[in-house]
Amino acid sequence: MTKYFLLLLLGLFSLSAHSQTPPPLATPRPVPGELSVGRRDTLKAIGNMYDRRRRGGNRWIILGVAFTGAITRGVLAGGTGNNATGVALTYGVFGGIPAAIGIGKKIRFNENKENEADRAYRSGGALPRSISRRLKSKDFE
Repeated sequence: MTKYFLLLLLGLFSLSAHSQTPPPLATPRPVPGELSVGRRDTLKAIGNMYDRRRRGGNRWIILGVAFTGAITRGVLAGGTGNNATGVALTYGVFGGIPAAIGIGKKIRFNENKENEADRAYRSGGALPRSISRRLKSKDFE
């Protein structure tokens, strides 16, 4: 008798558990204008990458200006031996090249280009290769 009673209880529990299972939910449709989590993360990473590149440009410019100041100080102290070509070459190599790199970074990664890339990606376009290859894992943090 207890065996039949236990089988009956097991059958009732399995039916009630089955009947209480909610129907499968439909996958939620994205709200128009709302971005997925992945796209929001990528947009934040794009902003971080542009900021990082602009800060790098500032550092290169500061380095170029510092080298130029140090060279000027040496020239004014009379350490050139009247070698104008050497002075010009030193200015160009140690002052001009770092400053040119910094100015180039500031131009390539200015806020207008960041906003342009942001708008293009928000509208559903693919991320350009020139941007995606520069994104690092630290940009996604």
